[in-house]
Amino acid sequence: MADVLLIQPTDGFYGKSQMFHPMGLLCISSFLDQEGYKIKIIDMRTDEEWEKTLLNELKTSSPICIGITVKTGIQILDGLKASKLAKKYSKDIPVVWGGVHPSFRPEETIINENIDFVVQGEGEYTFYELVKALQDGKRNFCDIKGLWYKEDSKPKSAPMRELADLDKFPNLPYHLVDIKTYTEGTKYQFESGMFTLQSSRGCPFSCTYCYNSNFNRAKWRAMSPEKVLEQVKLAVNRYNIKGIGFVDDNFFANIKRANQTLELIEKAGLGVKLWFQGVRVDSLHRMSESELQRLEKLGVEYLQIGVESGSQKILDFMKGKGNM
Repeated sequence: MADVLLIQPTDGFYGKSQMFHPMGLLCISSFLDQEGYKIKIIDMRTDEEWEKTLLNELKTSSPICIGITVKTGIQILDGLKASKLAKKYSKDIPVVWGGVHPSFRPEETIINENIDFVVQGEGEYTFYELVKALQDGKRNFCDIKGLWYKEDSKPKSAPMRELADLDKFPNLPYHLVDIKTYTEGTKYQFESGMFTLQSSRGCPFSCTYCYNSNFNRAKWRAMSPEKVLEQVKLAVNRYNIKGIGFVDDNFFANIKRANQTLELIEKAGLGVKLWFQGVRVDSLHRMSESELQRLEKLGVEYLQIGVESGSQKILDFMKGKGNM
């Protein structure tokens, strides 16, 4: 019996090769879980019979809403498939879309007949306030920042929500998913599998290929090093984790803060290996030899470096400043 149903679409080959926890859904669950709401996460990547699972949930509970996270690409098709299935069962169940694609294209998304709301940008506070409003039978949503909704079948939007302080968020409710499923799905990274954490959001740079200049408004925000250590300890002690994967957009945006965080992890003697999704070449270039050696000493086995191009001609062309 779930109060809120959340759906993680597939992600093609990438989704099967990078079996990370459904981080976006865990994030928007944090405040609701803290207040005792019953949340069911359906992950299409791991549940081949997700349609049956969804229908069973709809038959045995009366969810306040269904939330679907979607990024541009194949996830749109899966998101629509889930939305149509839910609406076919009952048109009265609100369907909420969030994630990168609806945040970039909110009006285009909200006009779909199978979608009732769009959460634009970060969803922790917006989704929490929407669930509370729906539970209370509220019909006016203009004061829920970051929300798109329909009024007389026409798209409406509330003001944008301010970017949040990450230290004020609750710990993610990892108990909502089967941890082993995701650690097993990342054994190509570490022999024991990998536990995903996010310690910062955004990036101050504006690479052409990246979503950050829009989604995070070219801002970088981070948890305190102490908060990060708390998350790492929780993963190690509660789930016996040996490998931590940081899925930050740019963990090393602030070298001082990165060093403070790594120093705390090192002093804690947790014996974990580390993996970093977001690193820029110039960030590594600014690091001293001893700082780079610390990465090796700490068991850093992977640095994913994002590069637009090594050619200034190509960079100019991408930004509309030159010709090929």
